[in-house]
Amino acid sequence: MRFGNVIFLYLLPFVLLGVVLIFTFGGRRRTKRLKAFASERLFVILLKDYNFRLQWVKNFFFCLAIALICLALARPQHGYKLEQRQATGMDLMFAIDVSRSMLACDIKPNRLERAKMAIKDMAQKLPGHRLGLIAFAGSAFLQCPLTLDYGAFDQALTVLDTDTIQNQGTEVGTAIKIACDVFSKDTSSKLLVLFSDGEELENSAIAAAKKAKSIGITTYTVGIGSAEGEFIPILDKAGNQTFLKNKAGNKVKTRLDEETLSAIADETGGTYCQLSASGIDNLTKTIASKHSDSTDKIGEEKVYNEKFQIAIFLAIIVLVLELLLKANNVKNKNRDPIYTRIVSFIVMYLLLYDSASAVPSDGEKLYAAGKYTEAAQYYANKIKNQKNDKRVD
Repeated sequence: MRFGNVIFLYLLPFVLLGVVLIFTFGGRRRTKRLKAFASERLFVILLKDYNFRLQWVKNFFFCLAIALICLALARPQHGYKLEQRQATGMDLMFAIDVSRSMLACDIKPNRLERAKMAIKDMAQKLPGHRLGLIAFAGSAFLQCPLTLDYGAFDQALTVLDTDTIQNQGTEVGTAIKIACDVFSKDTSSKLLVLFSDGEELENSAIAAAKKAKSIGITTYTVGIGSAEGEFIPILDKAGNQTFLKNKAGNKVKTRLDEETLSAIADETGGTYCQLSASGIDNLTKTIASKHSDSTDKIGEEKVYNEKFQIAIFLAIIVLVLELLLKANNVKNKNRDPIYTRIVSFIVMYLLLYDSASAVPSDGEKLYAAGKYTEAAQYYANKIKNQKNDKRVD
């Protein structure tokens, strides 16, 4: 079981707490007003037919319905099917430094988190390409193979932290060698975008860059940090924040090494830029203009089975039960018929079910596959054939 929008699960306790507080303080406020309206003796007579225990059951059902709605919004998913996806574009591999020096806060919130944000931004602005991810520190490994499944790529990037690789250091050479092994030989545009602060680079980095150039890989490097440097914050055994120290007991200051990163990029015909909003934007435009090609790539994407309809159905049932209890809460049943409310909820469910079962149009499928020209033509034909439709105006 997985969730498409797990944030709603995190919000659930706060939502339930808010509902409980509303019920509690609202009930006390109503009781206070009733006591002000009538004496205690008359108060007991007026409410002799009121079932307080049933009121608590009704409140419980309402809270349960809220919980089920939050669960539905979290989009529970179970099982998946593999669907083929075709796109036209390049193979783009990202390599990201996850050494402890990336915890430095000379770039907010810290170097690592800012690099992850930049990679996500580039991935969104370069649709239709296969993406991959390599994590490196004192060693390197393939975190996500080249894929058209952008959800899997995003998840692999999100979980990266400085504990991903225990062997500390900055072994860029190994990361480049892994990229050389991963790229398919039949791809004309093979790009490696490397994010690092450049410290403690081994001598193998330039040699690995030369090998990458020989097989057609263009490497772009992004420097993270400042030349002035910053201390590396860590947590001690007691959980308190301190700074990383060397064997002599002195605090370690990490600095950006632009010279070596520039040499790696120059060796393969790429460019170097420092991590900033404008730098990443210019780099993205450069990649899009220089390396887009017409190579067709076919890959498999995991499409998870949505199960949120079950939670919606249960929430509707619970809400109907809550209304039934409300209708029978007071012994005097001179109320409007309950069937009108039941019919309203049935109509609501049918509308929700219809929207949940909707399938993407052919135009949406073409757009998702990166075939923007075909998608535009599809919608143009739709508009042409529906001239009398007011929504077209």
